[in-house]
Amino acid sequence: MTFPPLDPVLQHGIRFTIMILLDRVDGTAPFVDIARAAGLKNSGSLSVHGRVLEEAGLIKFSKSFRGRRPLTTLAMTARGKRALTKHLETLAQMSAPETAAPPEAA
Repeated sequence: MTFPPLDPVLQHGIRFTIMILLDRVDGTAPFVDIARAAGLKNSGSLSVHGRVLEEAGLIKFSKSFRGRRPLTTLAMTARGKRALTKHLETLAQMSAPETAAPPEAA
């Protein structure tokens, strides 16, 4: 049995986690919330992996202010949603039990 290839950008655990977390919150969340939920010890890891996702067109970073404090937000793009959906479908196909062919009638 052959399967379609997995998305190489989403194969990395941290990037996959970022996308799953964004999907669970309807596509947009503050940078610090994603870092915390992903269990990342420093913001550098999220920045690096976020940049890879952004360069692939799967997320966008936006910067604004909440009061006087800077706020960086990550948002999943439509392309990112499609890529995540396809990736999850491929994983589901790969993990589904193989159905046995019915025995031939004698």
